[in-house]
Amino acid sequence: MPQPFITPLLANVDAQVEAFARAGFAAIGGAVAPAVATGGALILAWWGVIYASGRAQAPLPEFGERIAKIAVFSGLVAGTAGTFDILYGWFNGVPEGVGAALLAGEAPAAALDRFYASGLGLSQTLLSMFELSGTGVTWLVLGIVVWLACAMLAGFGAFLIVLAKISIAVLLAVAPIFIFLAMFQTTRSWFEGWLRGMLTQAMVLALTYGFLAFLLFVTADFVAAVEAAQAAGAGVTFEAVASTVLVVIVGVLLLSQVPTLASAVGGGAAVATLGAWGAAWRWAGGRVNAAASHAHIPSLSFGAGAWRVRTPAMDAGLAYQRMRNAFGARPAAGGRDDWARPAPRDAWRSRAAPAREATPDPIKAGEDR
Repeated sequence: MPQPFITPLLANVDAQVEAFARAGFAAIGGAVAPAVATGGALILAWWGVIYASGRAQAPLPEFGERIAKIAVFSGLVAGTAGTFDILYGWFNGVPEGVGAALLAGEAPAAALDRFYASGLGLSQTLLSMFELSGTGVTWLVLGIVVWLACAMLAGFGAFLIVLAKISIAVLLAVAPIFIFLAMFQTTRSWFEGWLRGMLTQAMVLALTYGFLAFLLFVTADFVAAVEAAQAAGAGVTFEAVASTVLVVIVGVLLLSQVPTLASAVGGGAAVATLGAWGAAWRWAGGRVNAAASHAHIPSLSFGAGAWRVRTPAMDAGLAYQRMRNAFGARPAAGGRDDWARPAPRDAWRSRAAPAREATPDPIKAGEDR
């Protein structure tokens, strides 16, 4: 069995992102806490003056509610350690628990390692069949395709998990700022946007674990059937391997829809996970097309019963000749070619204007008679 690499990778990511988010939350919280305390005291003093003067339009219970909100926000920002533990447990620990429940108590990273190990074992089985036969190139191709498909599913699933965890850590590091903005009505929308972003990333984690649990459950049957056939000596069929590869590819495409679905549920912006591949493909296609359009490659031109080689230099010469024919005739043999010299605008107009014969003026003609 190969050495697991997704489990230590995600464990290292968890340790790093938690340490980063905790340090950032403490630093920003320490900087924002005095402003929160000062702002809260000023707001309470202003409301006290309004109520004491009898100009308050809000009832007394609403005033008490406002005092409670300020106290809660100040406590959330000032109590950095406890606040961080609560928020990190909500947005990171809850999705982890959902994934473990869907995977029947197995950690998501361990499940990905197990799937990749089974796919790698199937790929090695197919490659060994190629080595035994010596001529079965099909088994070589299938072995490589199976390994690529399983690596894509395991790698893309790990990528989504790492992306969501890093996003949660960065958003948690700046959480005190948005908690402070939630105190005021005009800036409360920023806090709501931050909260939607956190919920979206938590939904990415939960949905990724859910999709992986379903895909691992489905692909396990296909991989087990292939391994059972190989162990029984019945031989591995092309149909069984092709079905496994098809299911894995469908699983990768399903995982690519997780950010969009999480955005629809959480209300935040979706991260285009596969957009980078599309952009890279379009960029490469554009560079190839540009190189092909500027390349000096001769082409064949077929005419009536004959053909000739046509080059870009010939095209440039034909274009120059057409321009000269449009603005004037070719100079006679031995004559001076003034087209090579710059000419004023009026000279170009005189060259472009066709020669016209002078028509007699009928009025002057009558006076002459």
